[in-house]
Amino acid sequence: MCGLTGFWLGEAAPEAELNRLAQDMAQTLESRGPDDHGVFSDGRTGLALGHRRLSILDLSAEGHQPMLSPDGRFVLAYNGEVYNHGELRAELEARGESFRGSSDTEVVLRAFSRWGVEASLERFNGMFALALWDREQEELVLVRDRLGIKPLYWGQVGGTLFFGSELKSFWPHPAFRPELDRDALTLFFRHSYIPSPHSIYRGIRKLAAGQLVRLKAPGRGRAALWWDAREVALAGLGSVSPLDPSEALDRLERKLIQQKIEREALKKESDRASKERLEKLEAELDELERKSADMTAVWQAEMEKLAGAQRLKEQLDQARNELEVVQRQGDLTRAGEIAYGIIPELERKLAEAETVEGDHMLNEEVTETEIAAVVSRWTGIPVDRMLEGEREKLLHMEGALRARVIGQDEAIKAVSEAVRRARAGLQDPNRPIGSFLFLGPTGVGKTELAKALAEFLF
Repeated sequence: MCGLTGFWLGEAAPEAELNRLAQDMAQTLESRGPDDHGVFSDGRTGLALGHRRLSILDLSAEGHQPMLSPDGRFVLAYNGEVYNHGELRAELEARGESFRGSSDTEVVLRAFSRWGVEASLERFNGMFALALWDREQEELVLVRDRLGIKPLYWGQVGGTLFFGSELKSFWPHPAFRPELDRDALTLFFRHSYIPSPHSIYRGIRKLAAGQLVRLKAPGRGRAALWWDAREVALAGLGSVSPLDPSEALDRLERKLIQQKIEREALKKESDRASKERLEKLEAELDELERKSADMTAVWQAEMEKLAGAQRLKEQLDQARNELEVVQRQGDLTRAGEIAYGIIPELERKLAEAETVEGDHMLNEEVTETEIAAVVSRWTGIPVDRMLEGEREKLLHMEGALRARVIGQDEAIKAVSEAVRRARAGLQDPNRPIGSFLFLGPTGVGKTELAKALAEFLF
């Protein structure tokens, strides 16, 4: 575990002062990285990076951060681990790259230099949060891993952009004057945690899992997904039976070819059985050809519909980006046109495009099963199998409890249904999570039921 922090003033500042502030901010993260520390500053733009390092893969000074690329263009402050860094290192070496040390940080930095940020992220398999400064383009890139395992906060306070692994790292900077976000506080009381993109401080956001933000200046950046578990699950969904649509069509086409070959062979026969089989086969071929034509038409229509929906999503993103720009420029007329005309119309068209009517081959509904499969793939943890076991366990909950408790059938039924509804996200909002109404007569049975429930669930 390491820690990173930094700030960006957006104007020139003495590097000595930038380094001092970055050092003070990084010092608050000593518990995350007790082995080494470092800072970097760019006096032209007033940007500074601070890092605390926990040395694991490379114990030498070659893993020191913030780390500069060999050409001096990129500076990286990184927390996490890319599990496939060995394979990526070999691939980069085959392309002529050389390495000083054995840290995965150096592999990440060289990958960005060679392939670019987005293309490199697609290749990374791991958990990470990072800040990458492009000195040539004067652009800051903040990234969080696919599942949001490593934390990263960012936001603007008083004209200064702050970013880091923990909120406490912002406190030493004199420009950081936080205000409590009451909406975030409400979320905390409701959920017992603060979900992304909120944080307890107004103006500071938590970068969500799979998000990336590019900033050309403090306050001029918008977070966007570089990886979306739902989209990955959707792309991997099957359709007709367990087959995907193209495979189902291929199988139908192969069957047509086989039966046409059989038909040509039967035409050469003159016996009665062959003639009867040929007559039956002609009818089967007509039905298969009709079915193939129908499936092809549905498949093509759905592909065109998906392509249209994707174009609308891109137009919607462009409209939202333009809205942010014109709002900053003070063009209220154009902002009103976009906010109350263009965006609602695009949202309406997108909703229509995503509406499934009649026969369809593509399954576009992503459930917990598909999400669990995606998480299992990227973590190596068999979440999908665990989910199957949990589901099976909950289905037989009453039987397990009745084997332990006598005379509490009504209470067992109420508790079991409440637990299943809670696990499915359908709990009663008027009752606190974990509360159950125990029915029936008072007595020892209630205590035994509570014990049995605790053992069953935990």
